[in-house]
Amino acid sequence: MKYNPLIPPLSVQSLAEFLRDLAYSKKLFHSVDWSLSVSPPNEGDAAIRHLGSICTHARSRPVTKRIYLSFCYTEDMGIHDVKATVEGNTVRHEQSMTFEAFRSYAMSLFDADSLYAPERVRERQQKRPTKDAPTLLEFTAFLCSFSPASGEAVDWSLRVLHPRDIWDDVAYSGGLWTHYPSAIPPAAPFHSISFSYSRTWGIYDVSAWNNKIKYAEIKRTDLNGLKRLAENLFTSTSNELEDAI
Repeated sequence: MKYNPLIPPLSVQSLAEFLRDLAYSKKLFHSVDWSLSVSPPNEGDAAIRHLGSICTHARSRPVTKRIYLSFCYTEDMGIHDVKATVEGNTVRHEQSMTFEAFRSYAMSLFDADSLYAPERVRERQQKRPTKDAPTLLEFTAFLCSFSPASGEAVDWSLRVLHPRDIWDDVAYSGGLWTHYPSAIPPAAPFHSISFSYSRTWGIYDVSAWNNKIKYAEIKRTDLNGLKRLAENLFTSTSNELEDAI
């Protein structure tokens, strides 16, 4: 394939930037949502899978056509399992697509003739990897360790918050919360932790709630610190929590 200097090499960062720029484009602004989330790795597979989507919504204007585009992304397989539906009917399902083909198809599907472009490009600072920052695989493995499948009644999520953090890296936003079946009211007590993560900045902006009461607020921590916080919050009794505060 001929190199196109206008399309950056495929990565989580470039993929997230494209989704953002499509969703924020002049024609689609306030009419579509986008998401790029980390999925639990397959058993025996060390590859990180990202599940992505972009779809129309009806929050600010009547929807003339319901469109939903979903896909998977891994570093080794690129963009694959691309599925597009219009009004609930599948209009395309591809096993794999190049980044250039995906960009072109997504813009055509949503009838976007241009992408969002910021008026001023923020000056990018040199990356400064932190010594205590876990890899994305290590961080995901920890989050999975608190899942119902591991014996803990806790759910988790980790999704791209914005394509870049202040050190020019992918920024993620996530959380851990008490698991409960969707058909019943939240369990009591209901605990939760929210956080942000990037490879260069580590784990930061951590907040935890014991039911509706703020339990902890941490500007920055390492993986062991987040583990201790999660273990205290999700495995301790109410009395033990009060003693720990």
